[in-house]
Amino acid sequence: MTVNQRVAGSSPASGAKPHTSVGLFLYKNGLFSAKNALFVILTYQRLYFQILGFTGFFVKLHGVLLQICNRVSWLNH
Repeated sequence: MTVNQRVAGSSPASGAKPHTSVGLFLYKNGLFSAKNALFVILTYQRLYFQILGFTGFFVKLHGVLLQICNRVSWLNH
């Protein structure tokens, strides 16, 4: 499995990712050259990983804030 498949939680049998399909669809219909199709795929992929990164960051931040609130409330009792 590649890094993309591990991160996305999909198996190798699932085929192309949605952003890859978008690039290939546009390429097949002649709307983009091969270079532009590749650019679209890479841009979507970058955004996808940024969204995953931000989501992970906020989940961690939320967990830390909950721990702090729990400790403060425990000290007040």
